[in-house]
Amino acid sequence: MKRSEHRILTTHVGSLPRPPALRDLLVRQDRGEAVVENGLSLCSIHHRAFDQHLVGVSPDYRIRVSARLLEDDDGPMLELLKGFHGQSIQLPARTRWRPDRERLAERFERFLAGA
Repeated sequence: MKRSEHRILTTHVGSLPRPPALRDLLVRQDRGEAVVENGLSLCSIHHRAFDQHLVGVSPDYRIRVSARLLEDDDGPMLELLKGFHGQSIQLPARTRWRPDRERLAERFERFLAGA
């Protein structure tokens, strides 16, 4: 069976679209790059904001919220998200489990370009 680049096989009769983040992970995994240091633990809301370049994490482990969100006024949930701007992420105690700064820098460049 041929592996789809754009769909996730869920049953023998159907499939779901593959989100871009999953496709990126699978490509990195194929290149041997799916490692702990290449991941961030995010809830689904923050993960979606991260994928859409509304929120980024700089190589110095600081959370950045896009200017368009910082300027928006859309209720208490957005205000809560804006409150994270400039704060440091919580890092694992084990250094080897921390996000890799070079990978963060690569992703942060995309955040800056999309913000």
